[in-house]
Amino acid sequence: MTSGNLLFKLMKEDCKGRIWAIALTTLGSIFCYPVMAALLANNMNNYLSYEKALKIYTQDVTALLDFGGGATIIWMLAAALICGMSSFAYLNSKSKVDFYHSIPVRREKIYLANYINGVLFQALPYVVSMAIAVMIAAGNGVSMGLLVPLAVRSCALNLIYFLLIYSTVVIAGMLTGNIVVEFFGAMVFLFYIPIFFSVLQGCYSTFFRTFYSVGSEQQFFENGSRISPIMEYIYQIERYGKGESVAGAAVMALVISAILAVLGMLLYQRRPSEAAGKAMAFRISRPIVRIPICLLSGLAVGLLFWSMQNSAGWMIFGAVCGVVISHCVMEIIYHFDFKKLFSHKVQMTGCAVVSVAVLSIFQTDWLGYDTWLPEESQVKETAIQISLLNDWVSYGSITYTEERGYYWESIYYYNTPGVLEPGRMSCGKIPEVLSIAESGIRQTMERKQEKTYYDANEEIEESAAAATAVIGGADGPTSIFLAGKVSEEEPVQEWGGTGNVTVRYELTNGRQVYRTYYMSLADVIADVDAVYQDPGYLAATFPVMERTADEMGIVRYREAEGEAEFALPDLTEAEKEELLTTWQREYGELTMEKMADDVPIGLIQFSTKEYETALEWLAQPENKSYGYMEDLSYRDYYPVYACFTDTVALLKKHGITPGGYWNDLKLNSVIIYDYDSNYEYGVKSVEIKDPEQLEQLRGVLKDMNRKYYDCIYTADPIDASVRYEKADGSEGYRGMCFPKGQVPEFVKQALAEAE
Repeated sequence: MTSGNLLFKLMKEDCKGRIWAIALTTLGSIFCYPVMAALLANNMNNYLSYEKALKIYTQDVTALLDFGGGATIIWMLAAALICGMSSFAYLNSKSKVDFYHSIPVRREKIYLANYINGVLFQALPYVVSMAIAVMIAAGNGVSMGLLVPLAVRSCALNLIYFLLIYSTVVIAGMLTGNIVVEFFGAMVFLFYIPIFFSVLQGCYSTFFRTFYSVGSEQQFFENGSRISPIMEYIYQIERYGKGESVAGAAVMALVISAILAVLGMLLYQRRPSEAAGKAMAFRISRPIVRIPICLLSGLAVGLLFWSMQNSAGWMIFGAVCGVVISHCVMEIIYHFDFKKLFSHKVQMTGCAVVSVAVLSIFQTDWLGYDTWLPEESQVKETAIQISLLNDWVSYGSITYTEERGYYWESIYYYNTPGVLEPGRMSCGKIPEVLSIAESGIRQTMERKQEKTYYDANEEIEESAAAATAVIGGADGPTSIFLAGKVSEEEPVQEWGGTGNVTVRYELTNGRQVYRTYYMSLADVIADVDAVYQDPGYLAATFPVMERTADEMGIVRYREAEGEAEFALPDLTEAEKEELLTTWQREYGELTMEKMADDVPIGLIQFSTKEYETALEWLAQPENKSYGYMEDLSYRDYYPVYACFTDTVALLKKHGITPGGYWNDLKLNSVIIYDYDSNYEYGVKSVEIKDPEQLEQLRGVLKDMNRKYYDCIYTADPIDASVRYEKADGSEGYRGMCFPKGQVPEFVKQALAEAE
């Protein structure tokens, strides 16, 4: 009998014993692809227009058939487990092993036949199901020219990663002798590495105060997790979805699958027949599997106990418990005997010691992560994000999709590197950035030594309330307190602020390092001023600073949401450029002192042509149902201050009077609220109606909504709600605030007399 005929005969006999696996993979593939394609086609009846129905169906069916589309990841994982565990299930039975190994056929032939069958059991139904799904889609009007290349590419890539997961499951089967243990072994091989890097990341974020969760270390965690076949699969799907080429990664996955297949064959050749029914087929593999699991359990449980109690003692207790419990469970699994709970006490003790030592290194920051600061000569480039200065900025762009129409797609920079991304910002103020970071390190160390991070934050907030003057953030957890010199003419008063400051260093060796500090800006105000006026910082932090006149649509100005908005649609290109460059210059000249002194008097928008196209599209009656007009209406506005004299003059030239909205309101009454009192019935309040007092309040009160655009300005705890009369006779209400320390005496007196 020839070698080929023998292999074919072995495969045929193996199929007879695994009909159930063939049935499962066939049914799974049919329901995942042809059935889903038909269900999606049925949805076409919900549309009145065939063209629109076909367009949406084309999008849906291509998403289903594309690489990683639909539930493909879950199905490929399930199929790999079914095929991998069934391929060598006989190894778990002593009688079956004796039968198979008594056949006068070399082991590698048996291995090869079963291995190939496991691949074919999924590959053939999957390819056929994809072909049927393509025909269903084509029968409903989708172009074959679109579907065929897509399906071929998808089949190739999905099967490559199925093969990678399948080969990993086969390795788990070679190392075990029990079906349940094999399943858990496969889970360990597939998910141990991602869990390990998740726990490691948890240690960084828990113990290191300056850790930036989306910095360079995050890339290390992501790349480390890719050692897992399933995580590599997911990663490449994400890359593919971004339009990146995955061909090189797919070839590498194919090579690794071949290596794993050969490794599985070598293990099969050396696997003792008496291993059937035992937990582990090779005695030497027991500590190789047990020790990493015990170490991970110790780290994870120790970290969990720290997160609950912030106590080193509880952390150590959790780590020891995690190691001991996992060790005992593993020993029971290995020996199927409760008497073996504490076998290998030395290994168990060693794992406990190592787990405690690693957690202690993190908890004490023994390696100096939080105190690291490069020398100026080591820094090639810096980027910095100061939350107090850009928390209000609308980062994002106008986007259009068939399903959603035009809408604003936000980019949340606190979840992504954003303005700190390499290539986005190059701040030329390296000494000043290092000075800010040095202050952040010092304050971080002080909080570490004194109390917990959260208690320290509370202390900062309390000190802010008791400071001589306050210039802090609104609409968020950020607060500012004065702690530096404002000017030579005025009495010395200290000023600064607290908030998140994140720095990226590009070192001369090419390494990218991120650190973030929750810090007071008290002693680095001069450095913050220098950074704020750096062109590289401004351009990266405030997108409008890079805008040019030829990109602009319409200039708009407003002083209150929901009230009158002034548009300048008839400006010439020269007038647009003059207004834009004037505002850019004056905004770039802002200082912390100016921002501390006043809130903006209004907001200006230099809209883009894409923005205007979106507004025109959304204004059409047939597009009203999309409902994104309001979402767009407040995007991309920037503050105008009273000190912007040239910008104000240009606006007046074009018929807009900045500051006129508040001055022209007819005030009916002002309700004063004292949030800082210890009034036993809640917030103390009084209503002011006297005309003279109302006019005096007009000259003091600041618009509450404008604080959002100036986080360096903070109001007094006493604030107000203004009731005013509009031009049409209706009433409106406006939240207002007092500058810190500028509450009129008659207001204080009225509050003191209030019941």
